[in-house]
Amino acid sequence: MTLNNRQALLLGKAVGDALGAVVETAKPEDAAAYVKGYLRPLACPKDGVFTRPFGQYTDDTQMARELILSVAENGGTFDPKYTAKHWAAFITSGRLTGGGRTTEDAAKSLQNGTPWDKAGNPRPSNGSAMRAAVTALLSTKQDELKHIATLQSQITHTAPEAIAASVMMALGAWQCLHHKKLDKTHFLEALATATADITPQSTEQLERLDGLIRQSPSTVMESLYYTLDLAPEWRKYPGISVHATEATLWALYAFLKYPDDYMAAVSTAISGGGDTDTTAAMAGALSGAYLGLDAIPSIYTDIIHDNGDWQADKLAQLVADLS
Repeated sequence: MTLNNRQALLLGKAVGDALGAVVETAKPEDAAAYVKGYLRPLACPKDGVFTRPFGQYTDDTQMARELILSVAENGGTFDPKYTAKHWAAFITSGRLTGGGRTTEDAAKSLQNGTPWDKAGNPRPSNGSAMRAAVTALLSTKQDELKHIATLQSQITHTAPEAIAASVMMALGAWQCLHHKKLDKTHFLEALATATADITPQSTEQLERLDGLIRQSPSTVMESLYYTLDLAPEWRKYPGISVHATEATLWALYAFLKYPDDYMAAVSTAISGGGDTDTTAAMAGALSGAYLGLDAIPSIYTDIIHDNGDWQADKLAQLVADLS
């Protein structure tokens, strides 16, 4: 595990987030057209082409960054009580971009004095999974990492599906940082073993995903749609939903479909439409951690920011300081 790969985990997340943000909630066919017209040629849209400024990343990266900051401020130790307080202050300050309802409600509860382990919501959305990959930077021990990923989820998202998705992302990122060559089946088996005690369905879901890796994105999307059979509330717009299980399985597919090509992985995540910033952020974090900084196109690392601050160099330094 090198510093380069550790930094690429966070930058890969931020770039994927920013690239996906401009077509969030888009239909799959529209997201695919954006990928073909801009991302595959490594182009940047002109201002005004999309409703969100190109290069601005969202809460997916903000919350992950603030998690790392809370650990740094706490002497390098993850403490859910400290992180919860830090998150609540950040969220209620109005600086969160595109925040989810579950996370914002938890922040309000925390600000009103609710203990960190009582403020979370049982809605199984992807708000804790989207930030969980960066917890792989906090421990080299997988058991400890699973515990951290679980606790950071419980601050805002208490549903077993959300916790399991968070553990998948954390341990997936851990594998990317610690293995120079991934075996896709072994990768998914490790995630299934780690999450079987959280949601028994995860074993079956990950085994099915292993059989779908060679299939086309449209085939995998159809499989997720019918096998997960989510309630109508999760289908408010076409494409990949904000449900923790669906979003995480799709991000895992995008990464494992193209483990040696950062832009292909992120582009595949975005081509699913729907919650594109989150799925691309998750796939980008895994790909960055596995491939390193050189795999992420500089044309995109050069433009990412958070309202004019926290550009790529500052994000990279944050990881270096944590190391």
